Amino acid sequence: MPSVISPDHIYHLTSVSDPSISYDGDSLVFVRSEIDRDQMERHSQIMMMSPPEGEPYPFTRGKKDETPRFSPNGSSIAFTRPDDNGRRQLWVMPSHAGEAHCLT
Repeated sequence: MPSVISPDHIYHLTSVSDPSISYDGDSLVFVRSEIDRDQMERHSQIMMMSPPEGEPYPFTRGKKDETPRFSPNGSSIAFTRPDDNGRRQLWVMPSHAGEAHCLT
């Protein structure tokens, strides 16, 4: 007999969304989200991979990073992250390594 889906299953789901591919097709970024049961909130992180065979790895370390977009030449990735007051700010980070910095 199949198991019944309950509200508790939400804590075991991981969702992916908002893909963005580099101009040369060598890199893909997307958002991976999960629900933190202890804090009762959604955490999202930007992941990167090399399609089609590459393994995804964390690109950012924030807990609420979203909407990644490659720059036209692929050298950086812009994304949003809330500030201490919860307002979404625009951040940018080099696509190959480095630290993110806030633009707004």
